[in-house]
Formats: sequence, structure tokens, C-alpha cells
Amino acid sequence: MSNMESSTWRRGGKLWAWGIVLAFVLFAGSTISFVVLAFNQRTDLVRADYYEQDQLYDRHIERVNKGRQPEWRIRRSLQREQQALVLDFPAIAGRDIQGTLLLYRPSDASLDRRIALAADDRGRQRIDLNGLAAGRWKAQIEWRSAEREMFVEYSFDWRSEP
Repeated sequence: MSNMESSTWRRGGKLWAWGIVLAFVLFAGSTISFVVLAFNQRTDLVRADYYEQDQLYDRHIERVNKGRQPEWRIRRSLQREQQALVLDFPAIAGRDIQGTLLLYRPSDASLDRRIALAADDRGRQRIDLNGLAAGRWKAQIEWRSAEREMFVEYSFDWRSEP
């Protein structure tokens, strides 16, 4: 081995050892930093009553799914000339229909309307929309018949003039 080769070997020969030590120190330091950061994070729940809220949400999903079943669907029609919304409840529901219709205005909560459901002998209810502001509306129908609870939601655009 020549004198030049041995001096290069001595200078560069120990750099790989320092590289391994540096990599280990960086790895250990980042792991310790992550652990410290993880232990200092708050682990509060979004709500203190999350379990009860989860059960209510599950019940709501069940009602939505029941309302989507074809034999329990509500036929609805907007009658712009008569300024009305007509709901035809399914015959299977019988005549003991209870619940509410919420006409929900996403852009202005002060315009919301809550209407009690009261179907006639044919299972039909006509809701007067006279004076309803023009724009986008959501209708949320929460109803019950024969111990079966359902929920239906749909959107519609309303023009107040016929």
C-alpha cells in the first residue's frame, strides 16, 4: 500500500463510523420527540356524551333506511300554481300518521317552518307554501306510523310566483 493510499484510508476510514452514529442519534432523537409530542396532545372527546349521541345517530340512520324502502316511500309533488306541496303517504302506513315536516332554508334559519303532519282519509296532506321565500329549500319529514319511525329529506328550488 502506498503512502498516499494509507493517508486516504485513515481520513475516510472513520467517516462511515461517524455516519452510523449520527444516523442512530437522529433516529433516537426523532423517536423521543414524537413520543413527547404524542403524550402532550389533548385526548378530549368531541362531546362528553359521545356514546348517547352515537346511539341517536344510529337510530337516525335506521329511520333514514326505513324511509327509503319502496313500500314506505312518500310521493311528493310541488304544485306551483296552487302554491302547495302535496305529500302522499303510502297505503301501508294506515291513517295514524304522526310527525313533522321541517322546511329548512340553508341560507336563512329565520325562514324555517315546522309543520305538524295531518294526513286526510286518503293519506294525503297538502301544505300551503304561500309566502315561502324563493330559493333553495330542504324538506325534512320525520314521521311515524304503526310503531315504525322514518325520516326522509330532499331538496327543492322554490319560486314564489306561479
